[in-house]
Amino acid sequence: TGSLAYFSSPSTNTTATWYDAQGQGAATLNLPPGHYETVSISPDGTHAVFVRSTSPSESALWLVDLARGSASPLSSGRGRNDTPVWSPDSKRVVFAADRDGFQDLFVKDVTDAAPETALFRSEIPFKGPTNWSADGQWIGVTQLDPETAQNIWLLPAAGGAELTLFLRGPVRDNGGPTSPDGRWLAYTSD
Repeated sequence: TGSLAYFSSPSTNTTATWYDAQGQGAATLNLPPGHYETVSISPDGTHAVFVRSTSPSESALWLVDLARGSASPLSSGRGRNDTPVWSPDSKRVVFAADRDGFQDLFVKDVTDAAPETALFRSEIPFKGPTNWSADGQWIGVTQLDPETAQNIWLLPAAGGAELTLFLRGPVRDNGGPTSPDGRWLAYTSD
């Protein structure tokens, strides 16, 4: 008949709470009401980027000053803005956004009011940053591969280049953090 039925509900507000090493709630951050899904704390510990979701297809990045408790929008594009990863100097954030269709990677200088800039674009539908090397030279990216599920790639942090394959397994391989000395990469695999 041309009719479409669907279910929709508003996002539930969440609370950001610090926990101590024993798992006890220690303090709550004073954030604007919203549904915060993930957080990435800067290497210097002064700021955090939260993913604030308004629906399954819309989210924005919010920058939080952990000392002052202030929060402000960081990303400016529509669609999903996800997987924020800090640069080792705590001045930039790379993230994935699907504002133009496929997920692409963008970088934002948190010390500058200018909007984020595109760092890497491709027609591979699902990709996202997972880490930024300690020397600041490359960004780890997990990307969909139709033959093996997901693989780990490296992208020069300066942008303007293609991805270099780092790890290709027979199933899903998802990048994780690098060690502080830059010698090791933790990842998960099926």
